[in-house]
Amino acid sequence: MEISVARQPFYMDSFWWFLGCGIVFVVGSVLFAITILKIIVLFTNKDKKNANGFRFLKGINKEAIRQQTLQQLGLIEKNLREGKISARDGAVAISKTVRDFIFAVTGYEITKKSLMEIRSWQQPQVTQLISHLYGPEFSKPSIKDDTMLLDEARKLVMTWY
Repeated sequence: MEISVARQPFYMDSFWWFLGCGIVFVVGSVLFAITILKIIVLFTNKDKKNANGFRFLKGINKEAIRQQTLQQLGLIEKNLREGKISARDGAVAISKTVRDFIFAVTGYEITKKSLMEIRSWQQPQVTQLISHLYGPEFSKPSIKDDTMLLDEARKLVMTWY
């Protein structure tokens, strides 16, 4: 006996449609919730600002970073005295160390900024030190210059907010 009605494929059954729609709904809801949470965290996790309007990153130990930077400056000074690095390399190392310190404490991407860009940031201590470092980085410096620059860098690191 021949049947006049053809059977439909299994995926045409209403159960599979309900299951598929339910999975899409659950996954979409989870993704929507995650997106909303990320937006909330983004807008509520503001960095602290001090009286000068300068921002500090949350959750960092500024003193530990300060001590580590001072140790790096001491190592640079030792290498300069022992002649392991040239005066020019010393100036470059001082600049990199100070820039890394400021980036670590503030989150301001100073490591790749030019002097003009740093000036626009309006932090006179930083601008002064970086401008003093530019000469020895690009001309013939002396160990005396580097000693002065090391002292200036230490002062900046010690007095930085």
